[in-house]
Amino acid sequence: MYLSKPNILLFSAGPSPEKRILNVFNNAQFQLETVHSKEACLEALENGQFDLFIFFAQKSVPHLTDFLNNIHSYSPTMLTCCLGPFESSKNISMDFNLDYKVIKEGKYFDQYMRNMAFLAHKIQTQSDLSAILIHDLRSPTQSIINYLELLNNQVFGEMNEGQLRMIGNALKLGENLIHLLEELSLVHVFERKEFVLYKSPLNLKECLNRVLKSLWIQADKKEIKFVPQIPNVLPEITADGPRLERVLFNLITNAINYTPQRGVIRIIAETGESAKHESGIIFRVIDSGPGIPEEELEYIFDKYYRVLGKVRKHKGFGLGLYICRLIVEAHDGRIGAVNNREGGSTFYFSLPV
Repeated sequence: MYLSKPNILLFSAGPSPEKRILNVFNNAQFQLETVHSKEACLEALENGQFDLFIFFAQKSVPHLTDFLNNIHSYSPTMLTCCLGPFESSKNISMDFNLDYKVIKEGKYFDQYMRNMAFLAHKIQTQSDLSAILIHDLRSPTQSIINYLELLNNQVFGEMNEGQLRMIGNALKLGENLIHLLEELSLVHVFERKEFVLYKSPLNLKECLNRVLKSLWIQADKKEIKFVPQIPNVLPEITADGPRLERVLFNLITNAINYTPQRGVIRIIAETGESAKHESGIIFRVIDSGPGIPEEELEYIFDKYYRVLGKVRKHKGFGLGLYICRLIVEAHDGRIGAVNNREGGSTFYFSLPV
């Protein structure tokens, strides 16, 4: 039994949806909002949180295809369904594409639609529960790390080499867990549209230097050399400084992981063209690693995606590059990766000036 009702947004491309669709959700178990235009739909998505989005059309709607195919960008955890004649939905990509003419004559249409709404509500509830767990796990995990650091510093007495090694391993695992919780929390904030950018003018050299300083020890362990190439004069950029540093941190960390011993990582910033063909700044992180299989380049910024080829075996959760994409796109920028002719990969992103 659910403590709240499934919240449904019905977008009917015609003057009014079929009565049978309305009757399915016209009871106390559901909360239904109906809209009849793209503008009204956008307003509803911006102001409300829905478990299930249903698009209903009795004929083809090519002018709405792009909007409907991107509907998940407004609420990634929302389940979507296109309901209409086959010719109206064949070019629309949603979680469910159903031919209304066939289904409405079926005996179980009402139950099918209700089950879909309850499934959507369950997915949304699980997402909310995940947010609570992430929040509640962070504090005790940090406390455990603090206690381990006290032991590692031998505050309570001397420890032998084997004990210190075990505590050191436990500290690394704890720090990895904190890092994962931070990434999951950031992804959740983005996907629930609760993310806010705090933009201000940035000094790009200072921004990059802070990131390189934080990664110096990690690179030094592999004797990797950083080669930053940033002109003394660049157009002023307005961005969320900590978020931009997170992008650089993730990309350079990725480069360190895959660059061989005594390798070189180049970080370049230069003027160029942003995502909307406006003037902007382009950042490039160039490693000397094994490269990425060509067939996987278009997927590496997807959530939880990890390259599984023999040449790239570094452990990870598949969130770092996805977070980079979210932050860059929130700044109206673009991000991508290519393989270098001489070997290695180049990860790049651009931001408007």
